[in-house]
Amino acid sequence: MAPPWYLLFLVALAGALRCPDGSECSDDKTCCALTDGGGYGCCPRKQGAARSFPMITDVFCTKNMGCPEEYSCVKTPQGESACCPLAEGTSCQDGHHCCPSGTHCSEDGHSCLPATNQSAIICPDQVSECPSGTTCCQMPDESWGCCPLEQATCCSDHVHCCPHNTLCDLQHGTCVSGDKVVPMSKKVPARMKLQSAEQVRRTPCGDGSSCPDGSTCCRLDSHSFGCCPLISAVCCDDHIHCCPSETTCDLAHKKCVSEISEIPMFTKTPALREEGYPDLLGISVKKATVKCDDTATCPGTATCCRLPSGEWGCCPFEKAVCCADRLHCCPSGYICDGESCTKDQDSIPWMKKIPALKEESTNVPCDLTSYCPDKTTCCRLPSGDWGCCPIEKATCCSDQDHCCPSGWRCGEQATCSIGQLSLPWLSKTLTSAQVKCDKSHSCPQGTTCCHTEGGGWACCPLEEAVCCSDHLHCCPSGYTCDVSTGSCNKPVEETATPLTPVGYVWCDATHACYDGQTCCVGPGGVWSCCPYTQGVCCPDRVHCCPYGHVCLNYGAQCSRTGRPRWDLGWIKKREPAL
Repeated sequence: MAPPWYLLFLVALAGALRCPDGSECSDDKTCCALTDGGGYGCCPRKQGAARSFPMITDVFCTKNMGCPEEYSCVKTPQGESACCPLAEGTSCQDGHHCCPSGTHCSEDGHSCLPATNQSAIICPDQVSECPSGTTCCQMPDESWGCCPLEQATCCSDHVHCCPHNTLCDLQHGTCVSGDKVVPMSKKVPARMKLQSAEQVRRTPCGDGSSCPDGSTCCRLDSHSFGCCPLISAVCCDDHIHCCPSETTCDLAHKKCVSEISEIPMFTKTPALREEGYPDLLGISVKKATVKCDDTATCPGTATCCRLPSGEWGCCPFEKAVCCADRLHCCPSGYICDGESCTKDQDSIPWMKKIPALKEESTNVPCDLTSYCPDKTTCCRLPSGDWGCCPIEKATCCSDQDHCCPSGWRCGEQATCSIGQLSLPWLSKTLTSAQVKCDKSHSCPQGTTCCHTEGGGWACCPLEEAVCCSDHLHCCPSGYTCDVSTGSCNKPVEETATPLTPVGYVWCDATHACYDGQTCCVGPGGVWSCCPYTQGVCCPDRVHCCPYGHVCLNYGAQCSRTGRPRWDLGWIKKREPAL
């Protein structure tokens, strides 16, 4: 049996640790906040957890600007920037705390834990690793295994290995060195390095390429896409540089300029090409994922396993065995045994699971305060405010009033063109600033949050409205709800005002679309939402056309009734709101 692989419980940080107030602690000490609030002192570093440091959030910062001295600018898992009160820090998952370099955050973000696995040996494929004191050797299936000997000789049968400076005698199953003969050792599978959730989350650009999560797709000179390392970035006209949101490109001076500051421009990098086939208005990117349930997925061929919290985690082995402690997993055919995975006489270390990916919000954020509905695109208006183009991954026209489908060009004659085809420009609508209902729900500006019958939230299309007790309707401010008569009553008036629906078009008793949309039966008989009022549902159950148009070619084109010509591209339907 291979020797057990023990976790390291403490690693020394390189150099002195700098505290938030500028003082320093030696390698064997850690920063501790003084009880009188007068700064930081140095406490003995324990083998357990230390408290994490609160960050300054809701700021825009870069590596060299935006944070106080002795602070470092870090990127949070939510894609925002924050100032960590450490010279070298890492953001925790909650986006509000950070830990020193060389440690990692606890699940709740309130503690910093000692780093582990610092002595692992990385195999040549860069994704497999073996314990310290072992040797990476290739297995019969061309994967990597671990020989339980240091600087070992890997035998040509890809199953056995021998000590350093010995030869493999496969015929007799021994290792030979001069007159000495010792038995061969058997290799065990190498463990796989854990994948971070951020490594599998990407931003699709619309032509089959994608950028890392938290970045922005921008056009390059070659008409392909590049990646700007900022969320909701401004793509500069030179197709080379980009700037942060709320700034403008000063190409003459290579600066990003705002009302209060100017910073150097950012340079884009080429986007990653992925499998996918472009359609008329967008892109369908194929990604290998494993669905745990309706809200969580794991990357590639990973296996879904429950975590202690009840949430889904991802084991990087295909068809893996989930261990009873809900923290580890083993390859298919192995069993969980103590701190290792066993199969006959083979033993390998447990694998640790990573959190599963959560399904993303249905809103498209433009910046920290404005957003557009799902399947739309944020574009600037002439006023400088954000507008919403009613197409996903659209091209924003330079007049700042119109937009075109992805891959189409904004023409000079108020048209969108691609090859010999053209269609009219699409007009943008204003975005919504958010009205917070609670920590995780919001409604557009000018509306009111109202509770639904199931305890959720709905948006009444009136400002400071009165939410009715039936949890379905609302009335203007100053009115009272009369649910029995279905009216809004004002004490000083004798006439009644009809109830205003909360903002949904009901498809059946349990499904609805937003106001201004049309319910259409989608693939599989489920409801989908067409983004047109009184829209025409095409027979392919995937597309729809505006009112007054007919579907041609089984839904591939829309044409005005009586004039069989193509003057507007089809729009893909959205999933229902409820």
